[in-house]
Amino acid sequence: MLIVTSFAAAILAILLVVLTMLTVIARTRFKVTLSDNGELALIKFIRAHGNLTEFAPIFLILLTLIEINHFLSPFWLWITAIVFIIGRFSHAISLLFIEPKTLRLRVFAMALTFISILNLSLVLIFKLIANLFS
Repeated sequence: MLIVTSFAAAILAILLVVLTMLTVIARTRFKVTLSDNGELALIKFIRAHGNLTEFAPIFLILLTLIEINHFLSPFWLWITAIVFIIGRFSHAISLLFIEPKTLRLRVFAMALTFISILNLSLVLIFKLIANLFS
C-alpha cells in the first residue's frame, strides 16, 4: 500500500479544493468567468491554483514510483512529502496573503518544491541506472 503517496495526495487534494474555491469566489467577486480581466487579486488566485496543478502531479508520480519500488526508506519518503507539502502551502500563502514585494516566503516555498522534485528525480534515475547494471 502506498501510504506516503496516499497521504500526500489527500493533503494536496484538499489544498487544491481550497484554492479552487478561493478562485471561484474571486471570479464571482470580480464578475470574470474567463481569463482575469487584468484584476491583480484574481490573477493571484488563478496562479496559486495553477501553480499547484503544475507541480503536484509530477511530484505524486515520482513519489509513487519511488514508493512502489521501495527506492527510499519510508522515513525519507515522509520527509520529502512533508517538505513538498510545506512548500506548496507556503507558496499559496505567500502569493495570496503576503505583500507581493516580499518574495522571501515564495522563494523559500519554491526552493522546497524544487528540492523535493529534484530529490525524487535523482533517486529514481540513480536507482534505475543501478538496476540496469546489476
